[in-house]
Amino acid sequence: MRHQATIHKCAAALIVSAMLGACGSNTAAPETNMVSTSACVEIPDGYYLFTDGQFTPTSEDMAIDLPAPVSQIEVAWVDDVTDHVNEMGYDWLAVRVAGRVATLVGTAPDEDTKEAAYSAGRNAVLSSPAGAQNIDLVVDGISVQGGDSGVGAALAGLNDRPTPEACQATLTAVMDGRNVEFESGNSSISENSTRLLDAVTGAALICSAYTIEIGGHTDARGADSFNLRLSQERADAVKQYLVDHGVAESKLTAVGYGESRPLDYAQTTEAYARNRRTEFTVHGY
Repeated sequence: MRHQATIHKCAAALIVSAMLGACGSNTAAPETNMVSTSACVEIPDGYYLFTDGQFTPTSEDMAIDLPAPVSQIEVAWVDDVTDHVNEMGYDWLAVRVAGRVATLVGTAPDEDTKEAAYSAGRNAVLSSPAGAQNIDLVVDGISVQGGDSGVGAALAGLNDRPTPEACQATLTAVMDGRNVEFESGNSSISENSTRLLDAVTGAALICSAYTIEIGGHTDARGADSFNLRLSQERADAVKQYLVDHGVAESKLTAVGYGESRPLDYAQTTEAYARNRRTEFTVHGY
């Protein structure tokens, strides 16, 4: 099963200056023996896209920020890695790349097969010369048949230039029904949360144009001052995890809210579990 790479069509962004508005100019044109059939058309100064033989007015931001075209050579290694893993028996597995993050996606028949496929796919990406050079993080987005979606599956929907709305939707999907786990009463992150935080890290790396707030929240048990301090320490710990895995510290803020923003006011075990949470909010709208 070959991964279908997206090839972007290149569009040239031109800045048309007064020098190009030469219609009626007194400057003599160089003599030529060629017969020209072109006509002189005055174009106002400004920014234009030139596509399919036509000039289309555009804004300065669009002219400067056009995404770079992706060549077949640049994406061929992704197809090769996908083919290699498929030939190993995981013909349902695919590799999606955005920025310097590779996400493994697909639906495994059972948990054991998922783990084997994740290991094989991760090794294939990082052992590929192009993968080793271009990928900083491999995210687990593999689902299990009849179970929940893969923890990082939502990252497959991000492109190299995501909007802040897309980034927020991705982080919300990653955290849906999940939470960062800590050791009881302290800020030590549980090993059970490694892949969850890897998925968050991947989203943050792809969404590096925006700032992400890490909000720490506790339940209402314990003293207010203790909960406020604990929530800040846990938010700081999550921030440090992301920084250690490649996210720029300047793109992250950590805020401890303590017990001040509960989702559920009931005094039950279920309510306490809902209120103990880590939230990620994208800023940059």
